[in-house]
Amino acid sequence: MPIKDILIEACPKDNIAPLFAWAAHINAPLEARLSCVSYAWPRTADFVQSAILNPLVTSELEQRMETELATVRRIGEKALQSPDLDWCSGVGQPNEALIDHLYTADLLVTIAQTSAHCVTPDPIDLAVRSGTPVLRLKSDIEPSDIDVAVVAWKDCAAARRALHSARALLVLAREIHIVGVGDEVSGRRLDEIADFLRRSDLPAKPIHLPDPKGRPGDVIMDHAFAAGANIVVSGARSERSLRERLFGNATRQFTECPEFSWYISG
Repeated sequence: MPIKDILIEACPKDNIAPLFAWAAHINAPLEARLSCVSYAWPRTADFVQSAILNPLVTSELEQRMETELATVRRIGEKALQSPDLDWCSGVGQPNEALIDHLYTADLLVTIAQTSAHCVTPDPIDLAVRSGTPVLRLKSDIEPSDIDVAVVAWKDCAAARRALHSARALLVLAREIHIVGVGDEVSGRRLDEIADFLRRSDLPAKPIHLPDPKGRPGDVIMDHAFAAGANIVVSGARSERSLRERLFGNATRQFTECPEFSWYISG
C-alpha cells in the first residue's frame, strides 16, 4: 500500500527545522497528505516544583509552552508550504495526543532532537501502542534522497511486519541491504527476502555478517555507517517490554544512536 497520510511529530525541540525540511523533500514524490501534531508539556521536575512553590511561575511556564508551540508552527508552515496542511496543537502531554492521530496515519515522522523545556515523546512507545510505523530521523539530517536502506532481518514476526510496512518507503531507495547477523538467520533466508523485494522491482541484495562478540546490533550499525545508509529498518516485539527488542537489544541500540535514521514497525 502506498503512503497516503504522513503524521509529523512536531512537538517543540531545540532544532526542529531539519525535520520539516526533510519531510517536505521526501514527500515530493509521495504526494501524501501531511498532518502535524504539536503538543508542549514542561519537563516534570520544572512543572511540579513551580506548581507547589509558586502558582505564578506555573502560569509563566504555560506561557512558555504557548511560545514554543507558536515558534514550531511558524517554522513548520514555512518549510512545508502545503495548502492542505492539518495542524493540531495545545498544551498537554504529547504521547496521548499523538496516539489519537496515529490510528489513521500510514507513517509517523519524528527526529532525534530534544527540548530543554518540553517533554519529548517516546517514538518506540508510539510505534508499539499504535501499530503505526515510525521513521525517526537522525538529529542533523539534511533534505536528501534515500541512497541506501538497511533492513535488519531475523526470522520472526516483528521483522516481517517491518519489512512489509516499509516497502512503501523502500521504493524511494536506490539500494537496499537485507542484513542478517550470526547463526540466527541463514544465507538462504536472506536470499529469499532479497528475491521477494526484487519481484516488486526493489533493488535488494542479501548480506550475511558474522557476530563474533554476540552483539548483532553493533554489527548492523557498523554496516549501516560503512554503507552510508540513510535509513535502518527494524521491528519491535510488542509482546515484550518496550525496551526489549529485535535481536535482544539491537533496536534499542538503534534508537539510542542519533547519528542515523531508523524505521520501526510495532
